[in-house]
Amino acid sequence: FSGYRDLWGEAGDNYNHVRVYQQDGKPCLRCGTLVERIVIGQRSAHFCPGCQKLTVE
Repeated sequence: FSGYRDLWGEAGDNYNHVRVYQQDGKPCLRCGTLVERIVIGQRSAHFCPGCQKLTVE
């Protein structure tokens, strides 16, 4: 993720735009709720339960 280079060899900057990636246990920058990490299969997802409400249909 941090070593990404684009087609022209320029360093990627997507990491500068993520707010909760690898921030589990730290307060959300938007609302202050602690960021959580869940495992889905072999991958993990980080989210703020205050800003990203779970809706079940």
